[in-house]
Amino acid sequence: MFVRTRSRGFTLIELLIVIAIIGILSATVLVSLNSARVKANATRMIVDFKQIEKALRLASIDEGRDTWWGETGNPTIVSLVAGGTPDISTYLSTAPTPPVGTPYRYDNDGNTASSCGSDYSAGVNIYLTGVSADVIEAMDRALDGGDGGTCGKISWSGGAVGYRLSLTQEI
Repeated sequence: MFVRTRSRGFTLIELLIVIAIIGILSATVLVSLNSARVKANATRMIVDFKQIEKALRLASIDEGRDTWWGETGNPTIVSLVAGGTPDISTYLSTAPTPPVGTPYRYDNDGNTASSCGSDYSAGVNIYLTGVSADVIEAMDRALDGGDGGTCGKISWSGGAVGYRLSLTQEI
């Protein structure tokens, strides 16, 4: 006669299956979180670019300018808020801080472009460096429909990304 005993635990196979399922679920969650972080950083930088652009345009209206300010040394937006040239402190109380990369900078060395191109520094730009490719691509998709950074508001080279204000010197 056989006596049936009741087992009081899980088999090794059952434990391994549960651990594998938990591993797959956690990997999926981590990928989703990284994607959300990339989109959040891209959105934050787009908002910052637009805020800086609006401050520059308002300052140009107040000064009656029809061309952008020239510059030397690509000043940071922090210095422009602190009373640099152009002084945008009236329109921007504090300079936005990018979530990744270096501080935002104003770039107008006088180089212009008559048409779209891959030169991210052509024309008048706000730019920063040290931005990952996935954040730049998210910004490009959001603003330019993913044109590859060649013909819209966003252009880049390596880890430097520019937000184009104008291809020419006219405001």
